[in-house]
Amino acid sequence: MKKRIRSFLRIIAAASLSVMTASCITPPTYDGGDWRNFVGQDNALCALRSQEILSQRSAASLPYYFISSRLPYCAGKIHMTLQRTDKLRYGRIDIIKEGRKFEKREILFANSDTIIQDSNIWWQQLAAHAAAQDGRVILYTHGYNESFLETASRVARFKAIAQFNGPIIQFSWPSHRKALRYATDGTNLQLYKPQYAQIVQTLAALPEVKSLILISHSLGSKLLLHGLQEIDIRAKNNNGIDYSKKITNVILAAPDIDKQIFESIASQHIMTDEKVANGRRITIYSSAKDKAINLSHIINGYQRLGGTRCDDPYAIADDDLMAIDRKARARCYAILPESMNAERRNGLHIVDTSEVSNSNNGHSDFVNSPEACSDFSAVINDRPLSNAHRRSIGKGNIWRLNQGHAIADCTYDK
Repeated sequence: MKKRIRSFLRIIAAASLSVMTASCITPPTYDGGDWRNFVGQDNALCALRSQEILSQRSAASLPYYFISSRLPYCAGKIHMTLQRTDKLRYGRIDIIKEGRKFEKREILFANSDTIIQDSNIWWQQLAAHAAAQDGRVILYTHGYNESFLETASRVARFKAIAQFNGPIIQFSWPSHRKALRYATDGTNLQLYKPQYAQIVQTLAALPEVKSLILISHSLGSKLLLHGLQEIDIRAKNNNGIDYSKKITNVILAAPDIDKQIFESIASQHIMTDEKVANGRRITIYSSAKDKAINLSHIINGYQRLGGTRCDDPYAIADDDLMAIDRKARARCYAILPESMNAERRNGLHIVDTSEVSNSNNGHSDFVNSPEACSDFSAVINDRPLSNAHRRSIGKGNIWRLNQGHAIADCTYDK
């Protein structure tokens, strides 16, 4: 019976993948417009629209920072489209509270002010802001199927729930905001890995930045881990200055990345003795109720870091040479090799939100569940919750959250 169920799931996954692939054959749309109207825009038009806003309010009144590889539309009110571009654009945005899912885009588009700035001015303002707030900065990258304004709204929620007064930056890569564009989004994300890594390096090198907190959601974890790995590798090549020491707090929410790939990167590069001794902590939020991660598991064939399903030792044919190894290593959560010392392995924290998940798909528990949101807020502020809120469920730092123990207000109401 179990074999029939697994066969059925594989058929469904194959059909889903075929639909996704077929969707990529259709040329991408540009918010319903002709591509020449977007690509051919003069940058002066974006500057003009930005100046119109700045004539009525200051840049400081636009509290959220962004760096985006999306193509901007400036013929009307500035917004960042679904399409990619080679040029990074820097800007500021103000955002109102989130509306219901189906009306979020309309509400935010109608009430959000966005400006695009000269990159030098942007970096100067960011540095001054960081210096005025103890040098703590958050860099957040979103996942698949998310619009620019949805990410901005989530960043606003981070600020509210964590009472974070330093700069919060969203790196907005061009997700197509469609469920069947998973493959397209993955391609776009791959393209911008070098740019994201350079942003991490530049931020960490700023004298005004004392602590750089890296946060990602879902597919965005691939960008985060690449950028972190790159800065760690370059650590000794910056005139003897190790900028990676500023990155001690890393949060991966519902990470859509292969669990074993993460373990390899962590053990070889980002969780070395030196990094952990310097205070680096990686916190992973995972859930058995995460439908997006569970589907990704079926499509990719192996466990995702953001899921809690145990590796199935019979998921592949017995004549596959890897089957023997998988049967020996079946487990439910990511681990670091036991050959590492305990201090180093304790740098990895996994928080299972399954029992406190309160949404339809469980993919954003870290901001939707009061208990998970409280934990997330505490981790941002380097104050992990006590055993009254978490309980240990496994070797190392593997936790589940206790229901009814929320200490943060997770609603965002500007």
